[in-house]
Amino acid sequence: MIPVLLFRSPLPDIAVLEERQDIPGLIRALAVREPGIQTAAAAALARIGPAATEPLKDALKTKNRTLRLGAISALADIRDARAFDSLVATTRDPSNEIRWQACIALGEMGDGRAVPPLLETLRDKDKYVRYASALSLEKTGYHPATDEERAYVLAGMQYWGNLTGLNAAAVPATINLLADSD
Repeated sequence: MIPVLLFRSPLPDIAVLEERQDIPGLIRALAVREPGIQTAAAAALARIGPAATEPLKDALKTKNRTLRLGAISALADIRDARAFDSLVATTRDPSNEIRWQACIALGEMGDGRAVPPLLETLRDKDKYVRYASALSLEKTGYHPATDEERAYVLAGMQYWGNLTGLNAAAVPATINLLADSD
């Protein structure tokens, strides 16, 4: 029997990649199936800062979900406004985990332009995406303009008891919850 270790690639040395400012190498490290490596690579890219923004935006276009999650995390920490449109587009990804992370990233960026797309994602069929949207709206300082908007925020935060006081305004948000697979 041949040991599995013979077929494994060596894990990237994140410190060396960061020291070299090897943005492509760090982005490749986001796809490594080792959570510690992924986290360290995202943090290193965030420390490199805005120089990593455009390559990270390109990484959002790959099919590799793990790499895209890492790219979103790094972009959230960089907080470069050039990533805003790419992150908004990512809130419409087929993967609920990608949509969830994109909503969190929009909140972390602290950009008031995030309110309209986050109001859209409050209506997502996935409860985790709705929760991330509600949390991120809170970070932007958003205050619901109508009782119906308040109902969607409360539903996103899973504050079920608070929905009852909104009466008919809570009906659309409550019906939306029925689409959740959980």
